[in-house]
Amino acid sequence: MLRAPTGRHRLMLVETAGPVIRPAGISDAPAIAAVHVAAWRAAYTTLMDPAYLAGFTHHASTRRWREILAAGHPDSRVLVVVEDGALTGFSAVGRPHDAVPTGVGQLYAINVHPDRWGTGLGAQLLTQSQRALTQLGYRAAYLWVASGNIRAIDFYLQHGWTSDGITKWDNEFHPPIPEDRMSITLTEHDSRPRR
Repeated sequence: MLRAPTGRHRLMLVETAGPVIRPAGISDAPAIAAVHVAAWRAAYTTLMDPAYLAGFTHHASTRRWREILAAGHPDSRVLVVVEDGALTGFSAVGRPHDAVPTGVGQLYAINVHPDRWGTGLGAQLLTQSQRALTQLGYRAAYLWVASGNIRAIDFYLQHGWTSDGITKWDNEFHPPIPEDRMSITLTEHDSRPRR
């Protein structure tokens, strides 16, 4: 027979709600920057110049994310994943930065803290990012991924993205790195609210 605990030895069961994906606010900038720096330093160790990665600091990233979030562009969205009060991932989507057909949006970035890789958070965030693109009126989307980032390429392929054969050299990095373009057709399913 089980008895309810009494006195100071009561058992407390706390149920956590799981990850929450929500729009980012300006106050999220430092936490977004922490995830951004950690994810890049883990993912790009062999793909980018070590000096460039060393110069990619939390301070600089925080300043840049504050600028992005303060601008509040109506044609883009930044989403964050929060687990038990900690921000563990983010994505950014919106108006394309390249010459593409009308109706095509861009996934600018998606990063999950390396400690949370392989947990399904990236898939949840990608689904919500695609939903955000659909809600912005896009019927298709593209992204750029570092050519040697096999983990990311495999992730996108597993979630319906395909390589479209276009490669560019991204001069934002020093030295520049090659990037491959991947794309996806967004579906009505992407625009329906999650239950």
